[in-house]
Amino acid sequence: MAAKTDKDGATVPGTGAEAEAPGAAGVGSAGGGTVEARAARARAAEAGSSKSGVAAGPGLAVGAGASAFAHGASRLGDAIEGLTANDPDDGSARPGGPVVSRRAALRLTGVAVGGLVAAGAAWQHNRSVPNEWTRGGNMYDYLTNRTKFRSPSFMVANRLADSIPVFGSSELSFLPEDCRQVPHAVFGWNDYGLDCWTVGEGYNQGLWHAIAIGAYARAIEEADAPTSALADGVFDARTSNKMVFVISPQWFFEGGVPNNATQTQFGYELWQGLCQNEHVDPARVDYLARRLKNAGIDAKKVDAARRATLPDTLNDLTFGFAESYQLRRDLIHVRELGDTMPFAKRVLEAENGVPDWDRLVAEATAEAEAQTTTNDYGFLDSIWLDHIKGDYDAGKLKDFYRNRTLLNAPAEDADLDCCLGVANDCGVDLLCVLQPFPGDWTDYEGLAREDREQRYELIRQCVANHGFKLADFSDQEYTRYFINDGTHLGWLGWLAVDRAIYEFAMGE
Repeated sequence: MAAKTDKDGATVPGTGAEAEAPGAAGVGSAGGGTVEARAARARAAEAGSSKSGVAAGPGLAVGAGASAFAHGASRLGDAIEGLTANDPDDGSARPGGPVVSRRAALRLTGVAVGGLVAAGAAWQHNRSVPNEWTRGGNMYDYLTNRTKFRSPSFMVANRLADSIPVFGSSELSFLPEDCRQVPHAVFGWNDYGLDCWTVGEGYNQGLWHAIAIGAYARAIEEADAPTSALADGVFDARTSNKMVFVISPQWFFEGGVPNNATQTQFGYELWQGLCQNEHVDPARVDYLARRLKNAGIDAKKVDAARRATLPDTLNDLTFGFAESYQLRRDLIHVRELGDTMPFAKRVLEAENGVPDWDRLVAEATAEAEAQTTTNDYGFLDSIWLDHIKGDYDAGKLKDFYRNRTLLNAPAEDADLDCCLGVANDCGVDLLCVLQPFPGDWTDYEGLAREDREQRYELIRQCVANHGFKLADFSDQEYTRYFINDGTHLGWLGWLAVDRAIYEFAMGE
């Protein structure tokens, strides 16, 4: 084997002829010590696992687990080949090429055995779970579920072919029974040739979405190419790089996302996907790693996914198996929820044509009028009566935000900039959606209109700096029924966003 040299021309340890000698095989290279031999075994293991018949899941099926372990073993062997020739037990150099000390060999052997046990546990668990992970008519796209969000590979394997990814926060949790203008009802219950694959929940803001967009972009890029075309008039998400990002100005109140929320919502598969996305600028990954550590995420876990060192690579295997096992168990429940989603689609033909937006606006206005009879702000009756009226009548909400500002959120501003940078790095064609505050209500709560306008402008500038399209609804602050509860999009608000998404996806 020809020796490899580094950038200065020096021979890289473990790559010369001595590495081919049977006596020089390091730990983790059973049956032969060459890099080529280990790579061949890894490829063989991966090829064999791909024929297991298990459909694509969240990196949890036997094939994916075996592939990950084979890759890790190969990386481990390569790293061992490059260890120095010094024996820590006596400090002397060994003749005959690089070897591993007895202490290191024992440690690495223990890690390898532990990995095999973990792989066996994952395989055993797989036997008790149905293998059919493809959607089969079930509709997971509109499901609000943290486990679903944390597994890009599951969603890529199970999404509708016409489903555009829509990233956002708590506005995505509203159901059709609360507001029949949410994407689930408008697109999910009709065949307009477009669906929305919603990703996000409350407290998912710039930091979380920077990681998620990078991870999902990687999963989409690695998905199998389609073997057939969709019908005319149907958006083909399988061949599109379009995504939607719904931005809330409420994210930028001073203080930002509580650390405990970041800790609860952190997903290792997401972070791993972002770190392994070769398109993402390493400087952005550095920034996100610092933010996660500052928010209380285990530094060892943050570093592991980056695989910068041998211990990190080994930790990545450990954390990856643990996440896979947990996700596979939790996704059983997600499948049950998908089974109960109404109006699951089986054919995508755009049979309902183009949405009649004027008719939908008229229907939305009539529904909003009927559902907002208990207050003067156009808020949903059930929310007003259950969550707002008591404090409102007691005067607790008057000037509630008078001493709070939207203009001192440096971390959130940097997170948004990083998030849009990640999207740019990944070649995403992104539509950003800017939601408004409800004007009358925030005036009552004492949030200065001047502050709101400045916040909108800061968001506009950030989006423009990255060259993305912006559906700007900040001029709808005083439009009745645009917001339904003081924070979230309402009947006319969701219809406006639905239309923006539809026209963006369809190229109109």
